[in-house]
Amino acid sequence: MSDTLRGTVYSILSACCFAVLAIFIPYALAGGANTVTIMATRFPVAAVALWGMVIYRKLPLAPLSTAVAIMLVGALGYGVTSAFLVQAVHRTGAGMAALLLYLYPAMVTVLTIALGMELFSRNKLLALILSFSGMVIVLGGNAAELDYMGVLFGVLCAVFYTFYITAGAHFTKNVEPLVSTALIVSGAAILYIVSALVSGDYTTGISMTAWLAIVGCAIFCTFFSIMFLFEGIRLIGPSKVSIISTIEPVITIILAVILFNETFVPVQLLGVAMVLGSILILQR
Repeated sequence: MSDTLRGTVYSILSACCFAVLAIFIPYALAGGANTVTIMATRFPVAAVALWGMVIYRKLPLAPLSTAVAIMLVGALGYGVTSAFLVQAVHRTGAGMAALLLYLYPAMVTVLTIALGMELFSRNKLLALILSFSGMVIVLGGNAAELDYMGVLFGVLCAVFYTFYITAGAHFTKNVEPLVSTALIVSGAAILYIVSALVSGDYTTGISMTAWLAIVGCAIFCTFFSIMFLFEGIRLIGPSKVSIISTIEPVITIILAVILFNETFVPVQLLGVAMVLGSILILQR
């Protein structure tokens, strides 16, 4: 098997693992878990697995000041994003939550242009118009039944993920990717361990299905998804991997329709296509 084909397969596997996060969450919630329980289990388990891989590969560690900065990005960016995603999935459904999260490529583009990190172009303008217009169509096609707090949580999810991507790109540029990821996940783990201790909201009285869903979030949606992602990047490069990753919300939506009977009317599917098209333009 060629490196290109192997890299493509790894990238698809990574996208599939990321995509099922919004599918595991409803099962965890239905089994009695709350946000703190999900996150205070998911992130520590994933962090232990990631550090095990770092030690196994004997990768060089980041300087202390850089490590602390990356962990803060993990806590305030990735950790908070994950909490908002749980609420968005709970209120709007897995498919809609996944699509709202994928406003982040357009938001990252706006932010990086505003900060002078990227140059403006007509293609980027077209992508931004497509992305936000597509989301308006999706939301408008089901306006009467929308949970607007859920939509707000989904948008906040994209906002905080934008912060995570932008700040993370700054602090992790000279750090081994696997080490930076372990630090990010560790930052989120510390946030939720402290939150569980302070709030007392961590509960063990949940169903076996909920525990399996949470462990699935840690192993498949965090550990394996990242392992496959790095292998894909190593073999075919980040640009091609980022384009392949646009199948993530598509997979989530398909699974949500099959497993949870979520529905999208034809005009909403047009909006979905517009959002995905904008991501492809931006990634290229």
